[in-house]
Amino acid sequence: MSGWIGALGLLLLPLAGQATTITYTISGNGLDDGYACTTGLTCPNASASNLKFAHVDPASGFDAATGTITIDDVGNTIVLDIFVASSTFEDTAVAVNGVDEIAFTDLHYTGTISGVTISSPGGNTLYSWTAQNVGGVEGDYEQLLLGGNVLGPGPFSKSGVRLGGSCLLEPVSGVLTCGFDFGGGPSAMNTFTLPIGTGTPVNAKFLHRLDPRAVPEPGTLGLFGIGLVGLAFAGLRRA
Repeated sequence: MSGWIGALGLLLLPLAGQATTITYTISGNGLDDGYACTTGLTCPNASASNLKFAHVDPASGFDAATGTITIDDVGNTIVLDIFVASSTFEDTAVAVNGVDEIAFTDLHYTGTISGVTISSPGGNTLYSWTAQNVGGVEGDYEQLLLGGNVLGPGPFSKSGVRLGGSCLLEPVSGVLTCGFDFGGGPSAMNTFTLPIGTGTPVNAKFLHRLDPRAVPEPGTLGLFGIGLVGLAFAGLRRA
């Protein structure tokens, strides 16, 4: 019996070591930054001169995310499927077109990143890529107007959104930490734009920044475990 298990372990361990596609389940953090501008082409960061709305940090410092990140080491792709239940942006100085606050709900972020490069800084594994227009963002948004009235909620769905960032895998813990920027590209075509206010709406160009932490799904760990157990039995037989 132990010989059979040992043989199975010897067969499966190389497969585990050479696994090309691993799915990570998001276990912490989420959307922790974001901006919106109403003039100019983009809204890249908090110092943008045309900044009008900024993400409101909850007590935890981020809006919790769930979902998965799938990495293919051979195909050099990363596939995102991330959900954030709610997030709030408020005006940075004065209301914009009568809007004081924007509340997002049921946010869904997707994208298939190609051309991923892999390097090994400090013994970790770094996945990086050139920003590309492959992101998708959808959900609902509600606008809190001056005086307390509410506009919405209403659905939105955007594709072709600029998606930049990188991911770092710590080999000992197996934790994957990523940073994803949705929007904020070099032209208005690269961001996602939503109409803001009553009457003649003002177009607000958004950037959402997600920093999720993720761990391998149990199935991946199980494959490694079977191989290691098999090797253990094989070693006992040789002893």
